Amino acid sequence: KPRVRKISADSIASTMAGDGTPGHVNGNGTAAKLGNFDFCSSDAAGNIYVADNNYIRKIDVNKNVTDFYTFTGIYLEGIKVMPSGNIYFHAYDRIGKLTSAGTLTWLAISATGTGDVDGPVGTAQFSLYGGIEVSSDESKIYVNDFTHGTTSGNKVKLLSNNTVTTIAGKTGLNSGDGDALNVGFKLITCTLLDKDGGLYIADGFNGKIKYLKNGQVTTFIGAAGIGDVDGDISVGKISYPHGLAWDSKGNMYIGNASINKIKKLTID
Repeated sequence: KPRVRKISADSIASTMAGDGTPGHVNGNGTAAKLGNFDFCSSDAAGNIYVADNNYIRKIDVNKNVTDFYTFTGIYLEGIKVMPSGNIYFHAYDRIGKLTSAGTLTWLAISATGTGDVDGPVGTAQFSLYGGIEVSSDESKIYVNDFTHGTTSGNKVKLLSNNTVTTIAGKTGLNSGDGDALNVGFKLITCTLLDKDGGLYIADGFNGKIKYLKNGQVTTFIGAAGIGDVDGDISVGKISYPHGLAWDSKGNMYIGNASINKIKKLTID
């Protein structure tokens, strides 16, 4: 039921946009209709941008929904708005950037179809799924490669200096930790950078959040198994993490898609 909802600091939920039925209608609040989407992101002024099929929709602070940008034959997945106002996004075969004025730049397009080939933009191949993450200086873009599906491993790829490189994951599955290029992720849904340059990786079908730093991957949440259990991360359980975000106090919020819950993690 496509809606964008807001949860206040005192846990009050309200609807920002959408009436719960799929469609494409601009308007205010629940008078608008949104398509089926996975990701949204907000700018410094509180405007929300939604990767809505082949549109980027904008919801302003007064709940007015408009089309910010329209694509032809390109269907979006991840979206990330930066403090500069630049909007980064991807479809399955390309990564793009929009300025706040609506100027489009394609940063990478998978060469000759999709595949799993690292290298310079123009020869690299990929097939992307899920969210997108961007470093604070906008020099590094992290995406999730789905070329090998959920039965043969997902990968985290980095676009930097016009080059695409695999930084975590392999072709094949395992649920262990260790060298980042020897860890097999089952379905990477999104990633989240911390202030130290470490990368949290939501491994949806394994019910885990992994942490990548200095070429090593460790299990951050999920060592106790898949489920719905609150508590310390050594015993806590999550189910199909799909969406990670920080608040201004450094708390992490985890969307648990299969159980329709948002969990809050306080990091000491």
